[in-house]
Amino acid sequence: MLKTNSKYLTYILKKYRNSDFSNYINDCRIDYIINEMNSNPQLLQYKIAALAEKCGYTSHSQFTSIFKSKKGISPSELIYFLKKKKEKTNLT
Repeated sequence: MLKTNSKYLTYILKKYRNSDFSNYINDCRIDYIINEMNSNPQLLQYKIAALAEKCGYTSHSQFTSIFKSKKGISPSELIYFLKKKKEKTNLT
């Protein structure tokens, strides 16, 4: 699709994103699902496994582990904070 080889792609990611391919993809997936939860509050009702699948993970435990290592909190904690933020916004 990109009409390049994996070695060159790895070089570009390392040079411009200071990341390897795997970490870059994980960052994109986690950022994607956080943005989706912020823009679509209905997702806050989904199970963690459904959120994991929505952003490309086949394992809910892998998603949770990577999410926590990247963001410092678990997906469940983020959902809790986003729900509280939504409730607070609805009250004002």
